[in-house]
Amino acid sequence: MRRIEVGFTCNNHCVFCAPGNLRERLPQNPELASELSEVAEGDRVAFVGGEPTLFDELSSWVRQAKEHGAASVVVQTNARRLAVQGYAKELAAAGVDALDVSMAGSTEAMHDYHTTVEGSFRQTVAGLRRARAAGIAFGITVVITRSNYRHLPEIAHVAHTLGARGLHLAAAEAVGSAALNAASVLPNRELVAPYLEAAIRRARQLGLSVVTGADTGAESARQWFAGRGRAEDDSAAGV
Repeated sequence: MRRIEVGFTCNNHCVFCAPGNLRERLPQNPELASELSEVAEGDRVAFVGGEPTLFDELSSWVRQAKEHGAASVVVQTNARRLAVQGYAKELAAAGVDALDVSMAGSTEAMHDYHTTVEGSFRQTVAGLRRARAAGIAFGITVVITRSNYRHLPEIAHVAHTLGARGLHLAAAEAVGSAALNAASVLPNRELVAPYLEAAIRRARQLGLSVVTGADTGAESARQWFAGRGRAEDDSAAGV
């Protein structure tokens, strides 16, 4: 997967956000045009952030990727902007094949607690419904935290109900905002394990492709997910 970072501007402020202060340090990627020009025939391309849909140029970037021969285009997003009438159709017309959508809870209260933005769950759900109506497939990525791990099976059910094709389950890591909020965010892996196993079973029963951890390279799931983006500590280390 060729990942193109558009920048780290975001309209959510998640307690587990791996980019952390990259939102302020690198709101837009100055190398984007160069990276886009390197797209080659047959590439699977993922536009990642931050929140790519906050950039009005996204549709144009997607079209350029397709003109360069991209076999598929995935947009990593919280899907909130897709709640705006007409925007999902715009992305579909530009050539977006799939969305990798962040969801942090099975309920409004649980999700909004993690994003720290009131109403974000409602907008994400509305955006997914518009995406589905526009013919854009999507997978759901869940960052596992101390506050949502007991509800992973319910999140799998919600993902299926909304029309997701795949489910990506990955524990929060001690980077970016999650490092600052470690005591309230980072889960105990042993406590998570039975709920994670139950969520995987439930998702597979519902027909969802399932990926766990940072590896989204499995052929069955590659089309739905963008993979791990850059974390705040990666930037500091020059990765």
